[in-house]
Amino acid sequence: SESGGTTANEDEAIDHLAVASVLLRDGHHERARAALAQVNLNRPDLDRTRLWTLHGMIELHLQEHSRAIEALDKAISFGEAAAKALAAAAKDAPAGRDSVADPRLWIMLAQAKFGVEDYPGTIAAFDSAGEAADALPGAHLMRVHAYWRSDDRPGAWTALDRGLERHPQNRELTRQRVLLAVNLGLFQEALEYARQFLDDPSVSADDHAAIGEAMRQSNAYAAAQVVLEEARMLHPGDARITRLLGLTYLDDGKPLSGGSIFEAASRLDPSFRVEAAELYRRAGAFERALYVNASVPDQTQKMKQRLALLIDLERFEEACGMRDRLERLGLLEDDALAYALAYAHFMSGRF
Repeated sequence: SESGGTTANEDEAIDHLAVASVLLRDGHHERARAALAQVNLNRPDLDRTRLWTLHGMIELHLQEHSRAIEALDKAISFGEAAAKALAAAAKDAPAGRDSVADPRLWIMLAQAKFGVEDYPGTIAAFDSAGEAADALPGAHLMRVHAYWRSDDRPGAWTALDRGLERHPQNRELTRQRVLLAVNLGLFQEALEYARQFLDDPSVSADDHAAIGEAMRQSNAYAAAQVVLEEARMLHPGDARITRLLGLTYLDDGKPLSGGSIFEAASRLDPSFRVEAAELYRRAGAFERALYVNASVPDQTQKMKQRLALLIDLERFEEACGMRDRLERLGLLEDDALAYALAYAHFMSGRF
């Protein structure tokens, strides 16, 4: 409710709205909120539009989206009332738009609505902002996400087209076009869009990884391999891309290729060796798996994997010889490992 704050005389001495504005600009959001709490809400000359705008901005910065919506709704309401009163006095009623509030308020309201997962409200707020929202690539991107999360696929694609028509060179929008095509199962189109996007010399390893991973998650393994193989050549020192490529080959039913990729990645990051050995094992390349396992840095992972490999190779005597080391590492507390060791003893005739 609009009550409380300082006395009228005190409020005349201190402009709390100005103080809050400065604190907000300097990033002191909690202090700005405290300054607004001192405003005398009973002052007849109080600029309520500015007051609730500042409240909305503060709550938005603090990720208090519900409170931001409440404040921004008030700011819009007071702003529209003031604008209509001025227009009526000037005999010049506003035309061309339903809303006469500052469009920046609608943009902030859209952000707050998105924060509470009110996606139709997000879209409606951007619509009310009009040209001010259309001028912002980020607004188009948020609108695309709002349509997508509302399960309106055609709406998302239309919003993306609208954004790209207005901002054809925006990297985030062109990247989103690739990801949206992947999510829609338009893999051939996605690969074509990806080639256009990735041809830009400013594209980063993160962009390659995001597109390759999206394709992998959508089971578009061939397209993902194309993107990630190219990325691997462009970013040979990025172990993450090499790992994603290995996972793609594994998911595509090619564990031997995946093992080779992971082994290459392990030269950059030794923690990948256990995964490389496991993929070789799945491919039936047990000797190669054992070779890679020998250089696994984590002793617990190494011994667990080594026991499994020796049993796969039917080298039961060697497996039995691991007992003391497994015990020292506390691994025989694991029932599966205890059973595997028991099986090795059984197959060696050590009943």
